[in-house]
Amino acid sequence: MGTSFLFVLWGALGMTCSAFSVSSAGSTSAQVIASADGRLPRVMTKSLSPASSSLIDKIELLFGVESQKCFKNIYDEDERLVKLLNQSLTDGGFKLMDQRDLDLCSAMNSEYLLRLSLLPDLKGLEPIGEEFFGNGTQESLIFEGGKVLVFRRGHSQEVSNGRLLLPKLDYLQASLVQRTSSALLKPLGRLERKLEREIYTLAEKMSDWIQTSYEEILQFCRSLILEMIENFGLTENDFVMDRVQANEFLNNSKIPPKLNSTVEVAETFLERGVRRSRLLKLSRYRTSSSAIVSELDDALEPFLLRQDGTCRYDDELGIAGPKALLQRVSIQNTVDVLSGKGRRELIRNYFKPSTLVEPSYEEVLVLWRPSRQKPKRQVKPPKWMYEVADIFDVADRLPNRTSSAVVEDHGPLPLEIRAYTDVPLANIGAVLPKTKLIFRPQDAVVFDLVSLVSFFAVAGSLRFDSPKLDIIAVASLSFFALRTFFRYSNKLARYDLLVNRFLTGKITHRNEGALKYVVSEANSNRALRAMVLRDWLSSTSVVKLNNQTQTSEEAALHINKLHGSNSTWIDVDVTSGICDLESLGLIDRLGVKSEQESQTVLKQIWNEALP
Repeated sequence: MGTSFLFVLWGALGMTCSAFSVSSAGSTSAQVIASADGRLPRVMTKSLSPASSSLIDKIELLFGVESQKCFKNIYDEDERLVKLLNQSLTDGGFKLMDQRDLDLCSAMNSEYLLRLSLLPDLKGLEPIGEEFFGNGTQESLIFEGGKVLVFRRGHSQEVSNGRLLLPKLDYLQASLVQRTSSALLKPLGRLERKLEREIYTLAEKMSDWIQTSYEEILQFCRSLILEMIENFGLTENDFVMDRVQANEFLNNSKIPPKLNSTVEVAETFLERGVRRSRLLKLSRYRTSSSAIVSELDDALEPFLLRQDGTCRYDDELGIAGPKALLQRVSIQNTVDVLSGKGRRELIRNYFKPSTLVEPSYEEVLVLWRPSRQKPKRQVKPPKWMYEVADIFDVADRLPNRTSSAVVEDHGPLPLEIRAYTDVPLANIGAVLPKTKLIFRPQDAVVFDLVSLVSFFAVAGSLRFDSPKLDIIAVASLSFFALRTFFRYSNKLARYDLLVNRFLTGKITHRNEGALKYVVSEANSNRALRAMVLRDWLSSTSVVKLNNQTQTSEEAALHINKLHGSNSTWIDVDVTSGICDLESLGLIDRLGVKSEQESQTVLKQIWNEALP
């Protein structure tokens, strides 16, 4: 019921505006559907009743006192730390990033102003997904089964104003190269898949030939042994014939199971080595990508709002749940070269001041655990060298022969926590512990084409003694060197800007400070959630605690109506909120207690909590 309410609102919105609308600045904006979270805005405190307003601060302080007790020696017990952090993230309304969020961020990156293609570098990290979510959850987590956990909460906007002449020029150039290179990438993709099929077919034939030859050799050996027994006249010997009858190989024409398993292992190796690995190194062009988000097409299209209030991505993958509606104005919306109207107004839009709006995550929390580095194995001289060193009295210059090679196990390294604010969805990869800068497919095509032209020019100048070819070769090499230098320097400059300014400007807390911040936000969100639910229960004639499903849906609907936003749905944990009210003694089977009774109950809890 709660989820359908938001879809109804979006459906009404979609009847009056399409996925693209005109903003106040004159640029076309895109309406993008993202996943919601469970944070209650603090502005909702103004909607509380006077009784709940007088209780919320005391309840928040009470939650704070309880959480302070959990901080005692918590860093010495890793299990308690994970449990507290996991519970605080849930109570605070943080949501774990899933594959849908990652695909949306990747689609946003395709037209971002400060776009960088970043690849996560997860080497040297321990998987922590099982610690937080239990066994059997590693496959559903992103980043190699949860080596890095990224939690998000809230949405904001990053606004850029100005004429933006250089970014627009860079986008037009990249768009031209991208559209041109697509004509080359598709044939390369077909060639790659065809070669892989041919190689795998050849590997299968080789495997069948080896297995057939292996069976024939075994059959020949069996027949040879039996023939030798018969030629030597041993068939009348009872002892020999008993051994022949007992021998599985000599008594059965089938291949022993151990030999069969060898063939199966070989076939498995061929399948994994040929079909899954990249034998043909064309992955830099992403020719065989079958993802729903394609960089050669409109990457954001699967996430755009449709008339029925849904998006194509969720329909194709069957994803349900609360959603949020985000507005985006990218460079493509300001200088559109795909439509006829955009090409006619290209010059005017290029020099016109523009306003770019990029959706951002208001808060991002990143968790990871570094793996302990294995000590290098110490190489020691042989024993005879120590004996020779003792004779010449130089044994002190050799490593100590009695040093123990046993490495002490100090346990896992501490959990690393980082908190960031206002992180653009397009640059979410920058908050990971380590990343690699990679080339986009169109950049790889440009570099390879220039390299081929330069190669043929130099080869022609060496083969033919022509001054014109020499000039072309020198010009090609100079152009290649300059273009490579400026391309690489631009990429490295952007990466340096991202690392040194973006991260340092966005990071707010780390480790112990981040943990205290998350716990504090959880206490605040829990208190507000409890008071909003208290007001809702007070407004109902009967406390509907028997039908938990109906209670949760009606309460979620009430809270989102109270929020008053048609674009963002709050994923409220109603069950936990009612449990907080029951544990505080503010509600019982008879209903909601009055303000005076609630004050008395909280005073008693305060007396028991304080030493």
